[in-house]
Amino acid sequence: MSFAVILLTLAPQAPPPPLQVAPRVVAVGGDFVVSARAGTRPAAGVVVALEHADGSREAVGATDLAGELHLRPKHVGYHVVAAEIEGVRHVVAVVVEPPSRNWLLAFGTVPLALALGCRALLSRPRDRRGS
Repeated sequence: MSFAVILLTLAPQAPPPPLQVAPRVVAVGGDFVVSARAGTRPAAGVVVALEHADGSREAVGATDLAGELHLRPKHVGYHVVAAEIEGVRHVVAVVVEPPSRNWLLAFGTVPLALALGCRALLSRPRDRRGS
């Protein structure tokens, strides 16, 4: 085993970042969770703001006792989640995508494929060796 592997194994792990967002990419109407930590413990009561691409800023709430805030975005685009934890301002980027419309395509194409498959099976030429 190399010395570097041993050193990295014994080195203390870096603490998680004070402000986290999961997932980082979300669809409109979906939920994402903002987690705030002060050191190793959850930070309760941290005011969280959402900054939009046009520069506007809105306070969206405060973290609960577990240090979490659940948000449901309403607008498509790039947003920045900002919070001040222990006097330091932290920011995390979030991408909000339009809702997926793939199910409409599925409702149109699946019946069409079934109809074409049935037509192909029923209209193939018959074997006429015996007549």
